[in-house]
Amino acid sequence: MTKMKKRSVLLVTSRLSVGGVAKSTCMLANSLCDRGETVEILRFSNEESKYDLDERIRVITVVGPDIIAKSKSKLIKGLLSIIFNICVLFVLLIKKRSIIISFRTDIVKLITRYKSLLGLLVIGSERGNPYRFTQEQLNNVRFMYELCDCVVFQTEESRNCFPSIKIRSVIIPNYCCIEKFERRHIVERKKNIVACGVPSVDKGFDILIQAFYKVAQLHPEFKLIIYGPCNEYCKELIRMTEDLNLKGNVLFKGETDCFYKLSYDASMYILSSRNEGIPNTLIEALSAGIPSISTNCSSGGPSLLLDGGNNGLLVPVEDVDELAQAMLSYIENPLLAEEYGRRGEKGLERFSETIITNKWLNVINKYER
Repeated sequence: MTKMKKRSVLLVTSRLSVGGVAKSTCMLANSLCDRGETVEILRFSNEESKYDLDERIRVITVVGPDIIAKSKSKLIKGLLSIIFNICVLFVLLIKKRSIIISFRTDIVKLITRYKSLLGLLVIGSERGNPYRFTQEQLNNVRFMYELCDCVVFQTEESRNCFPSIKIRSVIIPNYCCIEKFERRHIVERKKNIVACGVPSVDKGFDILIQAFYKVAQLHPEFKLIIYGPCNEYCKELIRMTEDLNLKGNVLFKGETDCFYKLSYDASMYILSSRNEGIPNTLIEALSAGIPSISTNCSSGGPSLLLDGGNNGLLVPVEDVDELAQAMLSYIENPLLAEEYGRRGEKGLERFSETIITNKWLNVINKYER
């Protein structure tokens, strides 16, 4: 491979603490650094990172958005916004002639305003599900993306929301860059159904619990294990399980960054989300060979990972009955579940670190001034 000239890549993100975007940011930063790029990260929260970063990667922290959002005074909110914008611009001045990859849509507008003056290459990246936007929100995001040199989408379905920038956009899915770990031979899978994520309305754990309630009526020996931080929404879910008399069958195990190592011998993994981009937790479950079921989110991410239903079962979003039936099909036909587990693991070869990093480098090389 031809050695590329030294250049600086600045990744802009909200935080590095938890979540799929944080993990994807760290993976991209590490991979670019391994390819000889000079990489820095600009984040807007000083929460400790849960993911490993190469020691050569410098992290710049400008705290602002969370504090601004909590302010009740319009005057103070306005002053804090001005200070925050000045701090971000100061970073951009230092990073003149940099390549900016922004995972924050709202920051794109600020960055692109000065890109010509500062000689910046700005690459936007849509990490979620644009179908969740209202028309006004979609118009605002479209306006900001039109100011970018290029925009990276995770799926074709997401890109279709922005036809005006299709010619300056590319599809790059998330990495499957999972640490190899020793798996004991599975004689019989544990009677555990696993889910993982930061509890929120978008994650659809309420739908999952209702579907599991139907499953538990027929198979009370099964347990539902949910990994994720115990936030306020999680407390609502705990109350739901108590109301359904599922307290002993639904277990909230707390936060972990490697649930797939703890659950590789589970009977199945469930992604019950209302909205997703390309979910890292589903990638992790598939990489461990766990038979998986996912809601067919409008972004197309889960369908991409499950190859349209060939590598795992897809069910409609917010459909309790269909989700329960899919879970029962795995329980009552374990050979089917195992076949899906094998297919799902093999299907991830398309998302290897080498393939995905090459796609990012191709974009940078194509649009670099």
